[in-house]
Amino acid sequence: TEIAVTSVIATEDTVTLQLASTPTNNVKVRYALDYIGTGLTITNGASGNLRDSTEDSVVIGSVTKPLYHVCPHFELTAFLDKGI
Repeated sequence: TEIAVTSVIATEDTVTLQLASTPTNNVKVRYALDYIGTGLTITNGASGNLRDSTEDSVVIGSVTKPLYHVCPHFELTAFLDKGI
């Protein structure tokens, strides 16, 4: 069962999701597996938009392009942070 995400907070190497309701069973978090980003025309695929803010770059054909470290797609079992 899907639960709405009400906020996403990215701090350094941690992404915290706040949910609209408390889960009652085990929770699986899926990233970049189910949806296509706006403006993309991928067939039989999905996309995500989570990356770091590195200033690394690469030169291709005399054009400097950013070299971001992107988050790979995944499915993980989540845990409840009880503030312990």
